[in-house]
Amino acid sequence: MSVMVSIARTRICPPLLGVFALVLLWLLPGPAHGYGDRAAIDLDHLQPAPGEARLVTLDLARVGPHLGWVPQGVLHYADRQLVLLCRGNCSPDVYVPWVAHRLTLDLSFALSLFDRLQLALSLPVTLYQFSDANIIDTTSEVASSGGLVAPRPNPAGLGNLKVHGKVAFLPRASRYGLGLALALGLPTGDGNSFLGTRLPDLAARLLGHVELGRFTLAAHFGARFAEATQVSALQDGIALLYGLGAQVRVLGAQLDETPFYLIAELRGRALTRFFAAADFPCEFLLAARGEPGPFSLTVGAGSALYPGVGTPNVRAFVSFAYRGGARGR
Repeated sequence: MSVMVSIARTRICPPLLGVFALVLLWLLPGPAHGYGDRAAIDLDHLQPAPGEARLVTLDLARVGPHLGWVPQGVLHYADRQLVLLCRGNCSPDVYVPWVAHRLTLDLSFALSLFDRLQLALSLPVTLYQFSDANIIDTTSEVASSGGLVAPRPNPAGLGNLKVHGKVAFLPRASRYGLGLALALGLPTGDGNSFLGTRLPDLAARLLGHVELGRFTLAAHFGARFAEATQVSALQDGIALLYGLGAQVRVLGAQLDETPFYLIAELRGRALTRFFAAADFPCEFLLAARGEPGPFSLTVGAGSALYPGVGTPNVRAFVSFAYRGGARGR
């Protein structure tokens, strides 16, 4: 029997309350806080951009007004992010789900300063993920008897806490945008369950956008610096990052209209070894957003354009955000 890995298609300041809530959630006891290295690859490529100047996962090269703050929650579902291809005396299913039906709540809090700087924290919490019952964990006493032997993920857990920084080089009033975004991932996630990494990682991206009336076009290019890791035949490490996106304002030209947007994104990465087919995961997203008053509600879905580590057959999400503090766009 052979097993291969395959990729499936007094008054407390409100900003301080948001930071406190994220840190408190991080410190809650439970098995999800265990560090590990048996499956220390973060499969969550849907990493919502924090703050108000964003599409979905793409940052705009702009920040909110000085002392503006934005809490955000994004609930997203991904089907079959990882499967095992079984050959031989396995179950009747050729493709056995290794990580499937993952439901994640991504929480973030962003604070803008001086109209040029944004600082943020984000924390993904995986509420549920499914692994096929035929997969035998590598630490099991019966693993030596054969079968589908692989690290068996926990059904829930925390991901890596991320510290974000974004700098806008041009004024907020400009129709053009140029900026830099950094995201430092801390190894708070369950490294035995494809929820976190063994060591910190750093993503650096150059941002750009242009506003053409109702249309906004955005792009980023950068790199993720991470430890070279291998789980079974899967590999992770340093990768190039890219993304393209567009947004059109359908409603909201008049002051009495609630802004409503349609959004499209394409984003991907390329491991720098440029070797296996799984090294080039790429996804697209389609979304709609309404912004009544200070609130923001976004719904959308997507799928893999080119399969790779972490790209699901289908993805769906809903997000809610609130713009507090100083107002302005």
